[in-house]
Amino acid sequence: MLSQGVESRLIIARGVFGFIFIVVKKLLAPALGLFILACGVYFVVQFQMGKAVKIGDSDLPMAVVERGDVESTVEVSGDIAPLVETEIKSEISGRIIAIHVREGENVREGQLLVELDDRDLLDEKAAVETEIAIAKLQHDKAQRDFQRAESLHKRDLLSLQQFLDAETAYLLARKSLLRSELKLKNVETRLSRTKIHSPMSGMVLIVNVIVGQVAIGATSVNNGTTLMKVANLNEMVIQTHINQIDIARLRAGMAADFSVDSLPKEKFKAVIRTIAPVATTRNNIKGYAVTLDINTGTDLLKPGMTADVKIPVAAAHDVLTVPVTALFRPEGRRILSQDRMLVFVAPQGALAEPEQREVEVGISNFSRVEIKSGLSENEKVLLVRPPTAGSEATLRQSPGAGRRS
Repeated sequence: MLSQGVESRLIIARGVFGFIFIVVKKLLAPALGLFILACGVYFVVQFQMGKAVKIGDSDLPMAVVERGDVESTVEVSGDIAPLVETEIKSEISGRIIAIHVREGENVREGQLLVELDDRDLLDEKAAVETEIAIAKLQHDKAQRDFQRAESLHKRDLLSLQQFLDAETAYLLARKSLLRSELKLKNVETRLSRTKIHSPMSGMVLIVNVIVGQVAIGATSVNNGTTLMKVANLNEMVIQTHINQIDIARLRAGMAADFSVDSLPKEKFKAVIRTIAPVATTRNNIKGYAVTLDINTGTDLLKPGMTADVKIPVAAAHDVLTVPVTALFRPEGRRILSQDRMLVFVAPQGALAEPEQREVEVGISNFSRVEIKSGLSENEKVLLVRPPTAGSEATLRQSPGAGRRS
């Protein structure tokens, strides 16, 4: 079925000459511009044209209806990235005293990456430990005093007020000891965070800091300093953005082929992993984020490479085809339907007029389109609208033109 993509290709094919003319007229000397324009016209026409037919005073290019294969694809570019990538940050602030890894180095989960200066925390720990020792002595004394007061109070040798005072002193001493122990636990936790370990196995992609730099800890109100990035390069994906027209033809699980500029002879395989449910705007184009899993060649690919992706969405084999430039819409009328267009069949005799005919079209790519009915193999069609074809021309169906077999 003819889609909006086919119509856009028709517009592109017929507008390319005007675009080339404008560019060369403005940017190049007139003589050189005319030469390039002539070369461009010759190349595009010769690419799709068999030979010309003379109609009136004009030689009009034409093409032969041929059998062949047509594959419709969605072609986009995207960036290669790891499926799993993490930013390494410190949970506390401190001066960096050691970095134990380099960019491109493989690390294992739990491996030491960075050390922060812990001298202040060690001093704080020593002070808290002294505080605990004092609190424990006070706690033990208060406990003995309370036990003695309790014994005397039971024998009516100590007043109730004195007994309650001893009990309160003991409870306060116990709370003070617990508070100091919690303070020590907090210092030890912060001290352990001066040594930053890898949360996963992978490769160090980038190191953002140097020894001596002060790292800011990540908190709920501060993103903190990114020390480095670690990623698993065994699982790679392509991240791309596809426009609204083409996205309707894609589904998760569809296979794709891609290549990269740095390895022009290599071809790689991928599969669509996810399609974003909500459109986003990128480079002023509204579309959908698409992620593809890379199935082959991850040992050759690196994050940040640009991938040229081709996703086959439909194919027709051994069908009648014509160049997309052989299709026309009726002048002065609405398009016949989404899958029906006009062609001009070349005349058989020198004095004959071209036949305007309605055809049913199928899938297409940027060069050729499938003809489901309306033409027969080896018929010749014009690649430009003949000067005799007006808006009032009638549609005729040739007796010999049937549906494809």
